[in-house]
Amino acid sequence: MCTTIDIRGYHGTDRSCYDNLEINKEFPVNKLPSDLGNGLYLFIDRKNKVGEAIKNAKNYLDRWKPKYEKKIIAQIDIKVKENRLMDLDDHDNQYEFNSFVEENEETIYNELDKLINNNTKSRGNIDGLIIEIMIREYNLEIDAIQKETYTQFDKSKKRKRSNIPNGKELCIRQNDIIKNKCIYNENVVT
Repeated sequence: MCTTIDIRGYHGTDRSCYDNLEINKEFPVNKLPSDLGNGLYLFIDRKNKVGEAIKNAKNYLDRWKPKYEKKIIAQIDIKVKENRLMDLDDHDNQYEFNSFVEENEETIYNELDKLINNNTKSRGNIDGLIIEIMIREYNLEIDAIQKETYTQFDKSKKRKRSNIPNGKELCIRQNDIIKNKCIYNENVVT
């Protein structure tokens, strides 16, 4: 029997998007996926960093969604089977990821060349594409992916990337693992 894990995360969005958060979304095949692949992104607390996820969801809204009129932070609870959660902080998974890249470099770059140019592609992080190809090639059943990441909250845009994480993200690939959602904070003032 497989263990299930309960995770609580926070998603900064506009109120108009809230009702559709748990609907599985079709992602365009001609665009580079975000860093952890296609899905609904949440900030989750890192170990011993209680409250960091809420702060990061607010900072995300402030930095990346300044035009949203009715900013909210959605609290989302998920229940995921341990064997369907890809933990990219796990060293064995990192080794598998890097081995896959070495063995499939030509396939990865051929797929990358077919994608349209946009802000995501110009950032140069193709991990999400690699994850999508890896899941497809290995026929993996993954409901969510988690990883400590760096998100640029700096409005001056001088610190674009870092190898030192400032939070942890969870990418929900299968929205049926969402067990509860509510508005944690409405009318978020940034």
